[in-house]
Amino acid sequence: MDEPEQAQPEAVPATENFRITDDNLGVGSLREKFRRNMDAINTLQAIELEGRTATPAEQEILSRYVGWGGLSQAFDENNGDWTNEFLELQAALTPEEYASARKSTFYILANTVQTQGGDGRVSQANKQWAQTVPVVFERGKRDMSYLITRTHPGVLNMFVSQARHEFLLKQPLKAADIKAEAEHILKRIQEAKEPNSPNGTHYMAQVSPDFLARAKTRDTDRLMSMLPFQSLSLSKLEGRKGTYALILKEENRFQSLVLRRPSVKKKLQEKSAVSAAPSAPGKSKSKGQER
Repeated sequence: MDEPEQAQPEAVPATENFRITDDNLGVGSLREKFRRNMDAINTLQAIELEGRTATPAEQEILSRYVGWGGLSQAFDENNGDWTNEFLELQAALTPEEYASARKSTFYILANTVQTQGGDGRVSQANKQWAQTVPVVFERGKRDMSYLITRTHPGVLNMFVSQARHEFLLKQPLKAADIKAEAEHILKRIQEAKEPNSPNGTHYMAQVSPDFLARAKTRDTDRLMSMLPFQSLSLSKLEGRKGTYALILKEENRFQSLVLRRPSVKKKLQEKSAVSAAPSAPGKSKSKGQER
């Protein structure tokens, strides 16, 4: 009796180097680019999960990934028009991958701005910022794989400014930021020639909207403590946008900021560190000399 023939496994075609032939890569609306990026991410995750190489059709999908430069909306949790995309992207990536993707936006922008050094349509502020972002050079040549090549310098400048501003609003305030805001408010109050509140009973200065967007309660409390006025209050005014710092017109405006002195604990720590430093042989402080 003849043995039944065993079914032979299908031959898997050998993977070949993929060649990009689409001249329209990167063309399309922001949402079209987002969708291509997500398709590429989902495809790559499926390939990695199954532990195989990409098929030609999958290679085509992967080739349409254009990175996140120009797609800062997808990382903005406060942009209502992009809520669905924001949630989809967060769900698809690990926290580490998400942070890397967000950072890549700035790498691409900085790399591009660095090539615009002689163009007056890109602001000096953005050029200086771009120089703070390290860009890869190989054998003296700039990394050209992450670079925006089809953009008007003026449009690029506006987008970079917007992206930097949106990123800044998500950063926690530092002590220097709070002090700078206090100095700004004090200067504006002192510059007023007469009470400038609507009813003429107070001197006032608007608090920076960016400061308020970033400030937590402790930051606002610290700001209030630095301003040297007994009658100080922060308030909104009817018919005006924003929040204002107000003081009574009778109060002395020409006082200095109240700067926090180093704490006793910090001073003791510094003194302890000095005491712990190696001393000359035969010399040491007795306990009675320590403070």
